[in-house]
Amino acid sequence: AKKQKHNLVQRSVSEFTSRNLTEEDLEHIIAINGSRIEDIYDLGAGQKWMLENSMEGSSAFFLQFLFKAVMPLKPSQFRQKLEEVSIKRDNIRSAYPHKGLTQAYRVVLQDRMVELTFEDLSDFDEEALDEKLNSLMAADRRRGFDLERDVLLRVAVYKTRGEDTYAILISQPHINTDGLSLMLLIKDLFGDLNSDMKGLEQEIDSLSYKKYAEYLDSRDKEAEAGYWKELLKDMPSCTRIPGVIESTLKPAISSKEF
Repeated sequence: AKKQKHNLVQRSVSEFTSRNLTEEDLEHIIAINGSRIEDIYDLGAGQKWMLENSMEGSSAFFLQFLFKAVMPLKPSQFRQKLEEVSIKRDNIRSAYPHKGLTQAYRVVLQDRMVELTFEDLSDFDEEALDEKLNSLMAADRRRGFDLERDVLLRVAVYKTRGEDTYAILISQPHINTDGLSLMLLIKDLFGDLNSDMKGLEQEIDSLSYKKYAEYLDSRDKEAEAGYWKELLKDMPSCTRIPGVIESTLKPAISSKEF
């Protein structure tokens, strides 16, 4: 307890990007993560909504990506590559403490190892392999994520039949990533899969989440909410997406909830 208090003296709320961080919340966050905190952010509106609807990251807000590839892959080199990427992409080092706090935060840690597993499935034929992979994916989804304490990126590499053939499963909670972030992660890990991504990545890397968080904080949220309420006031509660069979539609959110 004395050590935690000493760490708290060395860290002030003014060091962090969050404008709503209190001394009490900082003390609680340090108690969970120690003093290895790089920055603390308030959650964006979408992150707040996802957290409220999926506290354990085990619903539709759980992202999985499975692909099969033919490539030379050495476990030690791949683990080192993952460590390099986690240094580059701070979302990989994030946690989302929310219990016992005045509000939820995104906490970026100075270091955090990605969970990486290897398994040999080379004895499975193609049909049995697909069944096994489906079973592994389902088990991984059931496991979910503890957003406060778990590493929020899991990578599983499965050796399959044939020389240099693998199935790779990547799992993350949606609150911590999006489609573009996933593409950049795959590019970081496996090289230039698409040359068209190069310019986009350079543009993204010239920015920072800190600048984005500061931009969000500068916005007049009440005025923006008023704009969207006025714009959407006459919308039906459920709007059909072109090409989607009407019987499959399930109202997820009403325009009145905006």
